[in-house]
Amino acid sequence: MRFCNRCRRLTAGQPMFCNHCGASYDVKLCPRRHVNPRTARVCSTCGSPDLSLPAPALPVWLKAGIWLVSWLPLVVLGLLSLLLFAGVLEVVLTNRQVQARLLILLILFGLLTYAYSRMPRIVQRMIRSSWLKARRALSKRRQDQ
Repeated sequence: MRFCNRCRRLTAGQPMFCNHCGASYDVKLCPRRHVNPRTARVCSTCGSPDLSLPAPALPVWLKAGIWLVSWLPLVVLGLLSLLLFAGVLEVVLTNRQVQARLLILLILFGLLTYAYSRMPRIVQRMIRSSWLKARRALSKRRQDQ
């Protein structure tokens, strides 16, 4: 969707002109649809003096506001993620039970990884193929539901 600064209406899609007032968006266009800057007096490609009238430019403060609003959800989610990570890290560093469980999980993961890497290639392929079959069956069951 595009917003026209001249008539203050929305036009669906990515049109070159406003459907309501006929103004072009941010550029001047000649009858052959060559794109020219807003300050052009004639087309830089074909030399035609018949250029479209562009809609008024957005004020700088409005452009900055739109940019900030578009990035605000990402910044908020990033800060929330950092706070969550800091909370989890604090629990892991201060709670002995969590440290012991995490250590056991890491040792178990290391042992399983080592055991898998020492298996013959044919056994590794069999494990991988059975894992993929199980995932496909699970996804098929979810699609059937």
